[in-house]
Amino acid sequence: MKTILNKSFIFSCCLLIMHGLISGQVSKDTVFLNNPSFEDTPKQSSAPQGWTDCGFQGESAPDVHPSGFWEVSKPANNGKTYLGMVVRHNDTWERVSQLLDKPLLGGQCYNFTVYLSSSDKYRSGTNNRDNYPLISRNDTLYNFDIPAVLRIWGGNIACGRSELLAESPPIENSDWRSYSFRLRPKTNYKYIMLEAFFKTPVLVPYNGNILLDNASPLIPVDCDAPVTPPKPATPPVVAKPKQNIPSAKPIPTNPEPPVVFVAKPKVGEIIKINRLFFPADSSNITPENYPVLDSLYNYLRVNNSLVVEVGGHTNSRPGITDQYCDNLSTMRAKNVAEYLIGKGIASDRITFAGYGRRKPIDTNFNAEGRARNQRVELKVLRS
Repeated sequence: MKTILNKSFIFSCCLLIMHGLISGQVSKDTVFLNNPSFEDTPKQSSAPQGWTDCGFQGESAPDVHPSGFWEVSKPANNGKTYLGMVVRHNDTWERVSQLLDKPLLGGQCYNFTVYLSSSDKYRSGTNNRDNYPLISRNDTLYNFDIPAVLRIWGGNIACGRSELLAESPPIENSDWRSYSFRLRPKTNYKYIMLEAFFKTPVLVPYNGNILLDNASPLIPVDCDAPVTPPKPATPPVVAKPKQNIPSAKPIPTNPEPPVVFVAKPKVGEIIKINRLFFPADSSNITPENYPVLDSLYNYLRVNNSLVVEVGGHTNSRPGITDQYCDNLSTMRAKNVAEYLIGKGIASDRITFAGYGRRKPIDTNFNAEGRARNQRVELKVLRS
């Protein structure tokens, strides 16, 4: 198999060089990938020939499709096989890396194209990383069908991510489509890494997949030349139904009450709201929140001398900026305040503020801690 792949790689390179010379695209500085079409024997949890698995300890490697496992059966765009990678609700994701035939040069721009798709079915399991032992098996099968994105990294060690060179939009198309990227590394890099990642920003990790095939060489171009943008999804893609993934809401053995009311609160005291949940990346108040908010309204109506601040807080997720967290937490606090005012609480008794992720009350390294950090609470300003 290795000999066949090496011959195939050499033959593919020769064809690309001949085509490039005719079209004027390929130069001596063109960077060729080893096995750019991800050709190999279809197999589970093993990166294709020429690529190195860079995933998380205890998690499975990417897959070479198709052969029907995980219910993925889409034909390849080029050759016989392609690469499949997933992102998981346990906050892990898959990636592969390889040593380039020559370094990417800092300040030089490159055009790079790869065919991307998403499989409607990608059924697999995950590990429980929040339990003891740290990595334990979960026998539940999930459908990894939420769109993921492709991230392209440069680095100087295998699996070492030094600079994010490009990121695709969420890949929602189920057919193969060509996506073009303009890479402009700040410094020289010997390695390239292709990584599946969550669509950003996102506060709660989810199960998703991305398929890759028929990658191009990295072709040096004038940085001022226009780049072919990723092809839009046409016709419009119908939103896929949300999969039934584990909720980010912790279910403790002895659940706390929805709101921890204080009989005679003092100035500066915090009134905890334990069961006020928002959809991921949203500040919308949903009907499930009405009972909690109505109990807050009744509390403020009875304790009519209280002046309070509604404070919004988020957890800390990869790829999210402070500005995004500040804006999201502010909008959530604002919507809670407006709900209470709309019910009849005087507007001069309620202010709101967003604190983003700057005031965690628990760890951000497991789902339960992140759920506690993502909260709305009342602070007593005047009693």
